[in-house]
Amino acid sequence: MGAPEDPVVTRSDLARLHRHLLDRSALLAPTNVDAILDLGTAVVLHGLLEPGLTTGLTSLIDESVIAQLAEEHDRLSDDLQLLESLWTQERNSPDLADLSGALLDRLRRHVGRDQRLYYDAQIQRAPHAPGSRMPRAR
Repeated sequence: MGAPEDPVVTRSDLARLHRHLLDRSALLAPTNVDAILDLGTAVVLHGLLEPGLTTGLTSLIDESVIAQLAEEHDRLSDDLQLLESLWTQERNSPDLADLSGALLDRLRRHVGRDQRLYYDAQIQRAPHAPGSRMPRAR
């Protein structure tokens, strides 16, 4: 009996997960701090998988843009830690609403930008299946 195989995460798996993050971010209220923390954690974890998406996309996405997105994941992670600390220690802080709202806005922009760069770009440039009525992107 052999060792279990490593799970394989495909681009379509990541695209589905990313679509869920995008949809979920649109539904959140800036006052729902727990949900913002959960969403932010999922976005940062998803960001750890994004370098695998750039294979074959380097001709479409400049490497400096990819590096900037990775840096943004680090900043989001730091801001999530700050929000979590404030949420657990000072729930009545007047800064909590501003911080959670600003972080939710940044998460939405980030996830939307990732969607356009990583997923929409692939869809527009992917060859269509034989017999498809959809024209190829030029």
